[in-house]
Amino acid sequence: MQTNKIDLTKEVSLLSFDADLCSCQRVTTDLDINKDGKPVTKGATVSIPVFDMTHTNGLKTNRERIRRYLQSVGIPFAGAYIVAKSEVKEIMAQCEDYVDMFNNEKDVLLRDYPQLLADFIDNYGVDEVKPIIEKLAYSADVFAAKHSLEMLPAMSLGAADPDGEDALLNKISEAAFEDVRTSAFNIYKDRLSVGKPSMLVTSATQTVAKDLVALKDKVTKLSFLHEGLGNLIKGFDAVLSTLPKTGKIEGHHLTNVVNLVHSLRDKDLLKDLSDGAPVNILETADDWIDSEVVDTDSSVDTTPLPSNDTSTSTTVDNENPMPGELFSEDDLFHGWD
Repeated sequence: MQTNKIDLTKEVSLLSFDADLCSCQRVTTDLDINKDGKPVTKGATVSIPVFDMTHTNGLKTNRERIRRYLQSVGIPFAGAYIVAKSEVKEIMAQCEDYVDMFNNEKDVLLRDYPQLLADFIDNYGVDEVKPIIEKLAYSADVFAAKHSLEMLPAMSLGAADPDGEDALLNKISEAAFEDVRTSAFNIYKDRLSVGKPSMLVTSATQTVAKDLVALKDKVTKLSFLHEGLGNLIKGFDAVLSTLPKTGKIEGHHLTNVVNLVHSLRDKDLLKDLSDGAPVNILETADDWIDSEVVDTDSSVDTTPLPSNDTSTSTTVDNENPMPGELFSEDDLFHGWD
């Protein structure tokens, strides 16, 4: 895969974080009771909870915030995220805000920990297990040590020897395009399809446009990695410039969004776009969504997509529509140019 000639050590950084969230399950051999409807004899190794983990949901949320944020600005690579070195300071500042939120949440939890633990033991459903939990439960200090979140220092990225630089650049480029495909599939799955097997919605909210803008911004910031990423920006602009700024996205506007997302999530079409091929843009409302939709639901298109292969066409029973069985995701875009 052709790549721009860049100095990785000067233009790219790897960012990652370290998270430790304890399951608060401990192993014991001291039980001699019926546990979960099954007899447990003394000496058998069983796992029991020593704290109500629902109280740590806020910690999990802030860990997830960092992961999602890094995913939104960087390319997953080697267990970390590739970002432009020029963006590191800003990205690290945002991540540190999430770390602060995590630590604030933990401080509140630790303040209440003794009482929360006492309530957990008191309300545990099996009396014989209560003294075991009390014996095995973590102290507040140990509990605190087992729940942590921190950003690691930014790392430089480079090949061990000059001969490996091109190979590393190729791997990074491949990771970048794979990330675009994954992101596009998530937009399709979350914003443009419904049901199992998947069917297209007949209208989408402005959220799909925001998702595409966010992906475009990410591609723009990382376009120095490969000239083909720069070509993708043209495809984004061609579609985004035609969309309404408010209200539903439907009709030919929705078709244009679907065309773009499909092109980004399909490996061959993505290569075509990266080589400079245009996205297929409809400029009028005379398209299949407007003209052939069966209005059985305001959000679901129960009309099979057009196909040039009549052997695989599907007929809709208008009297007894079966939205879950019209066409599969694999057939979703069959026959599109």
